[in-house]
Amino acid sequence: MNKYLTLLASTASAALVAGLVAAPASGQTRIAHPKAAPPPIKLVAGGLSGPLSISFSPTGRLYASEAAVGDVTRINLNGSKKTVASGIQGLAGISAGLRYVYAVQGFVPETGGTQPGKAPLLKIDKRGHVTEVADLFQYELAHNPDGQAQGDPSDPNADSISNPFAVLAQPHRVLVADGGANDVLSVDGKGQVSTFFAPRNINEGVCAGAPNNDPQHPGCDPVPTGLAVGPHGDIYVSGLGAEAPGAARVWRLDGRTGQVKQVWKDLTDATGVAVGPDGTIYVSELFYGVDVSDPNADPTKAGRIVRIARDGHRTYAPVRLPGGLAMHHGKLYATQFSVLDLFLGSTGSGQIVTVSPKAFVAGATG
Repeated sequence: MNKYLTLLASTASAALVAGLVAAPASGQTRIAHPKAAPPPIKLVAGGLSGPLSISFSPTGRLYASEAAVGDVTRINLNGSKKTVASGIQGLAGISAGLRYVYAVQGFVPETGGTQPGKAPLLKIDKRGHVTEVADLFQYELAHNPDGQAQGDPSDPNADSISNPFAVLAQPHRVLVADGGANDVLSVDGKGQVSTFFAPRNINEGVCAGAPNNDPQHPGCDPVPTGLAVGPHGDIYVSGLGAEAPGAARVWRLDGRTGQVKQVWKDLTDATGVAVGPDGTIYVSELFYGVDVSDPNADPTKAGRIVRIARDGHRTYAPVRLPGGLAMHHGKLYATQFSVLDLFLGSTGSGQIVTVSPKAFVAGATG
């Protein structure tokens, strides 16, 4: 991987506004000074290590997961930061509720024990105390909602099986997008787990009939990666689509039953989703435009955010390696360079930015 580490906050040429105002009584003409328009992609905070996920609490506090170091961090909008919890192995998505910040860990192999490992949903209180709410790996072993063969459950390296990536805290439940298990799970206040949504494999385009985990389930795994709540309580789920071009999806689900209401297709590497108050959808395409398996590729040129208007029209903003997305007071927040530290073994490369509507243009390839 290219060791390109010079990370600059994305900016655009500022439009200058100048004009004449009405002459005062003295007869002199006053000339207004030019004012720089705010950049359409504006830095909120930098120095983050693998910010896979961001979330606003109901009281308006912004939190980020720093996957490269295992920290849950509170971000002030002036850019200052405070560590809430640290050292969480395999930290992925977070979601801030009224009393707790919920977080998920990717599959964590157990050493020296009789169990192969676990995939915990955690809750973190205001003092930073971390408590396990549920083990999603155990639910996968017992129920296997997507029906695919799991391999030998005693071998943690046989398959990811359970690899939760995103979490969404709601007043009566916590939803978890489990990318490894290919499902969205619901965890109630008592820690009881149930299946909310298990999308079918993608069997279109390059994924049609593709060999998969077992002969009964051909195609590309959907790999749920993002969760958001939209108007009328609908739940939006983004899916990576096994990183196949055009195979990523966004599903709109009934918030009560999990039934599919609508599907948006022809996306690539979707890792996050957010929904505006008017129903506009935003999707982060993490690796769009760059083959990151190429050792000469520049990962800082990868990625974009897709804006899908209510009429289906798409526009694009060049946010690099975008991961988590969040809406707050009608403004879109995104992580940038979200996985760069994970690639390069470094720390502090990640950012949080705001993305204004002016950042989105038609036909952009990122």
